[in-house]
Amino acid sequence: MIVDELYGLAVWLNREVAPNLGLYDNLASVLEHNARAAQKSAVAEPLQDLENMLAAMPMEQLSSEQIELLKANGALSYLGKEGLSRFKRIVRSNTFDPVTAWEEARAAYTVVSETVSKLDSMKRALEAANVPVQRPFVIDEGIVTRLHFKDKANIGDVAELKKWSAEWYEIARGLSAAVGEKPEDVRIIGAGTGSLILVLATTVAIASTLAVLALRVNTIAKSVLDVLNGIEDLRHKKVLNKTIEDAMKEQAEAIRASGVAEAVNDVKNQIGKAINKEVEGQLQKSVEKYFAFTEKGGEIDMIAPPKLETDEEAEIARDITQLQDAIESVRLGRSNLQIMLGKDG
Repeated sequence: MIVDELYGLAVWLNREVAPNLGLYDNLASVLEHNARAAQKSAVAEPLQDLENMLAAMPMEQLSSEQIELLKANGALSYLGKEGLSRFKRIVRSNTFDPVTAWEEARAAYTVVSETVSKLDSMKRALEAANVPVQRPFVIDEGIVTRLHFKDKANIGDVAELKKWSAEWYEIARGLSAAVGEKPEDVRIIGAGTGSLILVLATTVAIASTLAVLALRVNTIAKSVLDVLNGIEDLRHKKVLNKTIEDAMKEQAEAIRASGVAEAVNDVKNQIGKAINKEVEGQLQKSVEKYFAFTEKGGEIDMIAPPKLETDEEAEIARDITQLQDAIESVRLGRSNLQIMLGKDG
């Protein structure tokens, strides 16, 4: 993770979480009182206040690496919609236990407070040392899209850099042509190290088509994993034979093979208008190369801008809201796949 991202996460926590730490503490205090005293206090109001805050928390403004850092510190499960679901399960459950609920609420306050404090201390240290940092993912217009070149899609030398540059030119060329734009509308605005991360600025239209592709990839990967897990389940039950295994593997390959055609149709439906044969050919090639990128372990991540609310920008605001929903679905799908694969993050 680059320094700018760490700094940006600290800024985000100070803005979105730090002012609301009292809501965690209020709920924990009421639950502690109810766990200890015979005369109970009302839980509904402090719980609703916390739930309203968590529901409105703009997690889509964070990158996947920032989210992973929150997870590593134990705070992610108490933030945003994940935190909302957790508190509903703890406090509104039919099996509600006052002591367990109090302990969980107090743990949430402690973990979130400590995470805010640690990141803020790091932010202050960077500022005191005059380290040049800037808020990442801030551009004049468009959507920040990050390409993660990792696993078999890693870039380790200039030959691989040349190869993947050519591949992503074709991906950008096909998608931009499909939405009536140019490859030059996809700009490079930064890069990170480790597993190389290339940071792009894309238009809302191009970002939306990338989100559609990412959703399709998640769907296909889940379907393939379901079949492969089915094979292992039958093997474990000792009812698997070669004929059944071969048939199920053929089914998995058929799902993979159909993915490109389905993704092309997804993009065409997203665009909502006819495209000529030349553009469709470019789109087909773009989708094939995107699938190859993801099959080798590459990932994309998008950071949506804040919602627009002015009347003259109503159409753009609607598109951004839809994109934010798509980004959330992509991340949820990726998280579910990691769980299926037995990976933690």
